[in-house]
Amino acid sequence: MIYTGRLRAVWERRSLHRLAWASSLVGFALLFMWDGWHRYEDMVKAVSKRHDLALLRVATAVASVQASGGVVTAFRASQIYMDEVGLPLVHEMSHQVTTSDGHYISGNVELEIPEEMSRKIAKGSREPYLFDGWYRNEPVRMASVSTVTGQGEAAFPARLLLVEPHQNRQEAKGEGLQSIVVRGILSWMVSTLFVGCLLWLSLQPIYALCSELARRGDKNYLPLDEERPAELTPLVRSLNQLLEAQRTSVEQQRRFLADASHQLRTPLAVLRTQMQGMASGELNVQETLPKMIRTVDRSTSLATQLLSMVKVEQLSHEARWAPVSLNAVASDVAIEFAPLIARKRLEFSLDAIPVTLRSDAWMLGEIIRNLMSNAIHHSPVGSSIGIVIRRLRHEVELIVWDAGGGVSESVQERLFEPFMASKGGTGIGLGLAICRQIADAMTAQVYLFNRQERGTVVGCDAVIRWPSLLLVPAADAQPQAVRRAAVGAAQMSEGAGL
Repeated sequence: MIYTGRLRAVWERRSLHRLAWASSLVGFALLFMWDGWHRYEDMVKAVSKRHDLALLRVATAVASVQASGGVVTAFRASQIYMDEVGLPLVHEMSHQVTTSDGHYISGNVELEIPEEMSRKIAKGSREPYLFDGWYRNEPVRMASVSTVTGQGEAAFPARLLLVEPHQNRQEAKGEGLQSIVVRGILSWMVSTLFVGCLLWLSLQPIYALCSELARRGDKNYLPLDEERPAELTPLVRSLNQLLEAQRTSVEQQRRFLADASHQLRTPLAVLRTQMQGMASGELNVQETLPKMIRTVDRSTSLATQLLSMVKVEQLSHEARWAPVSLNAVASDVAIEFAPLIARKRLEFSLDAIPVTLRSDAWMLGEIIRNLMSNAIHHSPVGSSIGIVIRRLRHEVELIVWDAGGGVSESVQERLFEPFMASKGGTGIGLGLAICRQIADAMTAQVYLFNRQERGTVVGCDAVIRWPSLLLVPAADAQPQAVRRAAVGAAQMSEGAGL
């Protein structure tokens, strides 16, 4: 495992330039070795064929000299061989003349014909033969051709056996192999050098882009020039998108911090003014203290929501999702808000089916809390609110509905921006912004809809939709979730006096 980890680390730190060049070195080496081997095989066949043909020609020429009564010397055989092959005969050739039935007539008496060839020759065939044999414990190539010995009426048919040492062919093969190896090495060197130069030139735009990015400052979000090679254009476009997203994020953070600072300074300034008024006796203590408590509550709520936004950001980066029962979380939130529901004498209903999502329990609870808080805040005393959980064809939907006056369609989308509250509202303006942030982290969507009856707005529906891909088969967990939801609803009703 240790060595595997080290190899993986080395591989991850690899240089693409060196990897490509090394791959070309190995690839070209294998290619030239394969090509050289086939060239060598072809060369061996060509050398054998050429030498066999030359051996037959020399044997035929020697047989002609023998038939005409001439004397065949080693020098004469070498000269004929050189004329036929075009190469000097390094090792001398030996010959032997026998009768058709194998009796010795002249030449080298030490030559022995293999038994198979002896039987073929004994049958009286006049065809030339080429075959391998041994002479003086060394492999040789033999040629057997028909000839005539004697003059006039005394002439009778005979066979001429001519022997060529294998060293002649081996030396020719060695020269051919040397030529193939030298040519392959030179071709390999030239090819790899060419590929190395080509890779270096091809990677120069990447090196130039890296240098340009290294020279940039931390706060330089200007787009990069897209006039690059076609292969780099998608990368540069992606970098420009990242730079634009980073610039937008930095601007949003700067604007958010400015708004948050203003929102925090305002209640603190009000508290200071109220305390100074109480200390100087200008303000009545009994009248001012409730106002101060409301100011502290507003500041606490703002700080809590700011911390929630930070926590959502942290959880979205960690992305430790697990199966969570959506209806159980909704039941817990309803129980948590039971005192507020009872205080406004609201009628609450929970219409939920068992649904298990791969998500984060805290995120689910936080988004439902914010929507429930808005619903309670905007609902008239004695009206109704509720939660609906249902499955659509390709989505899972959670609805938090109320019986308030609805939201103007012109500001519905802007309410999801930080510190944006509806006209006449008393909220901080972070609740829906947190909902949108959580929904994005969970790959969900959140909307606001005005619910109408006979053309009249009778309430507002806050809708969250998750894709069905996040559904988790939880047959064992569903009965438990249903029981938990039922128990939770009973506890909430008991606490709210419903």
